[in-house]
Amino acid sequence: MSLWISNPNWIVGALSLPPVAIFALNYAVVRSYMEIGDLKNLNVSLSTNLAIFFFSFIAPGFLIFYQYQPEAFLTIDVSKLVVLAIAISSPTFVFPFVFTALFANMIARLMPAHRYLWGTPTDWYLKHGAGNALNMYTMIAAVWVFDLSGSYLFWLILFTVALNLVVETAALLMFIKKPSSQHSVWFERFSNPGAEVNKHE
Repeated sequence: MSLWISNPNWIVGALSLPPVAIFALNYAVVRSYMEIGDLKNLNVSLSTNLAIFFFSFIAPGFLIFYQYQPEAFLTIDVSKLVVLAIAISSPTFVFPFVFTALFANMIARLMPAHRYLWGTPTDWYLKHGAGNALNMYTMIAAVWVFDLSGSYLFWLILFTVALNLVVETAALLMFIKKPSSQHSVWFERFSNPGAEVNKHE
């Protein structure tokens, strides 16, 4: 390694490599410094987060936009389509997520010894992301089966947001009564590989 540092010619040579070769070189270096087990955990965690993002925000928004504006769906710019898809799918995720974060602060004040059982923002993202995917596909099925207009979809989204807030409040009350990670941490192995969330229980 000291030979490489003392000889700057290798830097010039590396910069002249094609992008694919540079990427392959970087990947090989990173791979050499990681344990195989850690790499597997990283792949699982990354795959889970990306899957939640796609099936909770992108895909539902695409389907809803295509349902109501099929011509525009085929002509609109992809980047704008992604932004619209996220905007359509976000409300049923954002409000419960914010409530979970607010409840975390409340738990930290009322029962700090059990705060860790409520999870981390990554846990909440996975939990509400999975729930949001389920909610969105249920609404899409209702829109498709009953041929509902956009106004009905708006009320469905509003009802789902309200229902999620009720469920999250109920989870808080059950947590206060009996602290447990099951109320907010559904994917602890994916969000924090190797961690034992319930080790203090």
